[in-house]
Amino acid sequence: MRSKTSGVFKTSDVFSRSLKPNVGMMEMGNLLERISVHPNVCHAQPCIVGTRIMVYLILELLEAGVTPDKVARDYYPQLTQQDIEACLHYAVSLIRDTEYVSFVETTP
Repeated sequence: MRSKTSGVFKTSDVFSRSLKPNVGMMEMGNLLERISVHPNVCHAQPCIVGTRIMVYLILELLEAGVTPDKVARDYYPQLTQQDIEACLHYAVSLIRDTEYVSFVETTP
């Protein structure tokens, strides 16, 4: 949801509605607060709060086999392990909360 004054979208507002309560919910909500989307920052790509480091950059490093420790140590020393976890949680939340509709008709 958009803040009326800043135009900033907080991912915790968007995803908190759809998250199912379970153990660790507080930690997951806190992780999502580390990601923001602002229409005037990085072309509205999700970024780690307080940086212009886009979530997809972290995910691409992890996909390439770079460990979270190495991401924080060698690539983005200003990030914490929680920031990297927040990127993963953000991606999981997007996939989990997306409704997929098949455009191909299936025959019985």
